[in-house]
Amino acid sequence: MRPGLFTPRNIGLLTLLIGGLGCEDRTRPVFFAPGDGQGPVISIISPSESTTVARNATFALGVRAEDLDGIDSMWTTLEPNVNTLQPVGANGETSATVGYVVLVPAGVVEDTLVVRVRAVDILGDTSDHFIRRLLVN
Repeated sequence: MRPGLFTPRNIGLLTLLIGGLGCEDRTRPVFFAPGDGQGPVISIISPSESTTVARNATFALGVRAEDLDGIDSMWTTLEPNVNTLQPVGANGETSATVGYVVLVPAGVVEDTLVVRVRAVDILGDTSDHFIRRLLVN
């Protein structure tokens, strides 16, 4: 006896194929001139360098990107990856400020938490990494 067309395996494969069709980069603005070669200027508003953050507690993280060409997006990562912070789209605004509440889990063994921020402007120029080191207690 031949199995039917709508088996759980076939439905799963079809779902993966259909889902994969939507996995493409979003369309970015196209300009007739190349970027100016200068990516956004990044700053971490708070906390300051070498601030002590506590395990099993939260702290406020504020980041900012500025570029006269307009900010496309900005992303922040933590090492170790204690939280996943969502990238932010700025829709061409000349500055973008984002605040996060970061939880430092009790089980973090590292004594330093490294915050990295990058951004790209609407002309496609990427900023340098802005790095801030926080002490974990």
